Amino acid sequence: MQLQFHGTVYDVSVEGEYEHDLRIKYIPEIQTVDTSNSLISPMPGTVVSVNVKVGDKVAFGHELCVLEAMKMQNVLRSTRGGVISKVNVVPGAKVDVDAVLLEFQPEPKP
Repeated sequence: MQLQFHGTVYDVSVEGEYEHDLRIKYIPEIQTVDTSNSLISPMPGTVVSVNVKVGDKVAFGHELCVLEAMKMQNVLRSTRGGVISKVNVVPGAKVDVDAVLLEFQPEPKP
């Protein structure tokens, strides 16, 4: 079924109570993971260097580590300021995509 709203056409489906119950029972909701306090590997590769240690204060844009992938070295920089709370990799380690490389201390809630 299609629905038009303010000139934009949307594809919609209408489900009955039975279909709704089946969807709730058999299709789990996708759980989102908070990665705001982590540096995540954007690609598989080998860690060339880790330029921070636990307790270091870093600012936005600070070079955290270097990851080699497909014969190219990629500098991974901080996307926020903060204090490093955990380093999960060492130079020479092979990492997969979405691996947690470093963790920041959580920012205090206002």
